[in-house]
Amino acid sequence: MKYLSISIDGAASVKLLLGKGPLMFRGLYRRACPNCGGEIDDYRLVLGLPCRRCLPDDELAKKLSSEELSWIDIAETLSKFSTLKDAKYLAEIEKDINDLESVFEKCVGRRFWSIQRLWARRLLSSQSFAMIAPTGIGKTTFGLIAAIWLAWRKGKKSYIIVPTTTLVKQYEDKLEEYQKKLGLILNVVALYSRLSLKKRKEREESISQGVADIVITTSAYLRRKFELLKNMDFHMIFVDDVDAVMKGSKVVELLLRLMGFNEEDLKKARKILNLKRELSSIRESEKIDKKLKEIKKIKNELIMKRRGKVLIPIF
Repeated sequence: MKYLSISIDGAASVKLLLGKGPLMFRGLYRRACPNCGGEIDDYRLVLGLPCRRCLPDDELAKKLSSEELSWIDIAETLSKFSTLKDAKYLAEIEKDINDLESVFEKCVGRRFWSIQRLWARRLLSSQSFAMIAPTGIGKTTFGLIAAIWLAWRKGKKSYIIVPTTTLVKQYEDKLEEYQKKLGLILNVVALYSRLSLKKRKEREESISQGVADIVITTSAYLRRKFELLKNMDFHMIFVDDVDAVMKGSKVVELLLRLMGFNEEDLKKARKILNLKRELSSIRESEKIDKKLKEIKKIKNELIMKRRGKVLIPIF
């Protein structure tokens, strides 16, 4: 067989397979195998499977894809070939998604919608994202149950931000309802105006000592009491206050600080924005490449800084 190989910007190669019979077209994508990070053909990508080096048996690959098995099953198969690498991580995420879904079902009596499963995958992969969906889809319900699951199964803390004190109390009641269904007692700290001075002091003490599992406040409280809240190591920051995010630059800055970013990091973020603006007026390819490399370098530095923390605003 003969191949005509064409490289595209050093990122992918395309080969035309020339042999007996009709001309076949097959794309090979570098650094795209979900298990080893190596080269993989479009056929395996369509099947949702690792490359031929990781899973050399084509017949087994067809069987796996036809049965619509999860990464848990694929990882078990790869372990038999002694080629299991990143698929182990994907399988662990899949197990966590299934566990979170079972907790969700116990709380609300139904399994995930497809979009909620997508949110779960992003959350459990430690990806920050905007939760965009119509009213009634279950954005808030997902966030509350995810906070319970993170505290219960992973020992991780969550911060839920809402626009009004009424919602703080409603969310506290909802979390209590879900905990009863699950037979749990978590340290949920909700701060709102109707609390007595004694209770407020006790709850703020839980925050200052870092022993709260879930904290619920308004965005106004975040602005007033940031020095108290910054002591908490939150894994998930769930912002159910679109106005605070869209209109308040101060709130956005405080959220980024809770994520672990400092003033120097914020300057780097502003530099990325400036570099992107400069790109629009540059025509020379060498200068463009230089700017893109600089942007990538700064982005990687910021990604490393926020590792393990997830910001989820609701829109």
